[in-house]
Amino acid sequence: LSIVILTISLIFLVSCTGPKTKPTIKIADMGWMSNIQVINIMKTILEDELGYEVEFVPTLWAEPTFIALTKDPPEVDIFAECWMPNYQPLVDKYVTEKGKVEIVSTSYIAPQGFVVPTYVIKGDPERGIAPLASNLYSVKQLNDYIYLFDRDKDGRGDLIGGPKGWLCTEINEWQLESWELNYDQLIQDEWVALSLLTAAYQEGEPILSYCYEPTWLSFQFELTWLETPAYSNEAWNDYKVWKDWKV
Repeated sequence: LSIVILTISLIFLVSCTGPKTKPTIKIADMGWMSNIQVINIMKTILEDELGYEVEFVPTLWAEPTFIALTKDPPEVDIFAECWMPNYQPLVDKYVTEKGKVEIVSTSYIAPQGFVVPTYVIKGDPERGIAPLASNLYSVKQLNDYIYLFDRDKDGRGDLIGGPKGWLCTEINEWQLESWELNYDQLIQDEWVALSLLTAAYQEGEPILSYCYEPTWLSFQFELTWLETPAYSNEAWNDYKVWKDWKV
């Protein structure tokens, strides 16, 4: 997945008018881990290198953030992480159709998907952990390992998912269904999910979790990304049909 940076069209023109007229730049604070990292880096550059004042505006949800960008005057100047293709419908609406929001940068490619601690597959001799699923490499195999990831012992596997309202959480639901995985997604706040993964890792227990990058998780823990079916326009269209049907 790619991540783009969105801004109102005129925000960077003010640099031509001199330092006395520089406004306070308002950056959307979406609250998730990678966003916190990115906006603080932007804040440091804008304040220390370019002489702007920066204000973080808590927004949390994507469409209200797009709407805030289009206000006159704007309530938010920069949306620093717009996950694509997750937010493609919002980009189509506010960037392409209305023309009130501008894509100013495609900053990096960011993976997201399902991960397990590497010790589940390879073990960890230093911690005395034996491999539990040495042949696991793909999401297509997960039905063979339900017994490892069935946290509530109901006969179905459990995926540690994202918060309610995140598009990735919705996409996870579609993936579990379309890949015919007998798993349930545990939907909770990101920080709760993080604590569950941390606790399992410290105890050397098997756990299946949704994950994205960049976050500190991949530096703190040794995680293995499970292979997923390749992205295709056909699959994305199937997801949109599923989404409309669910509504």
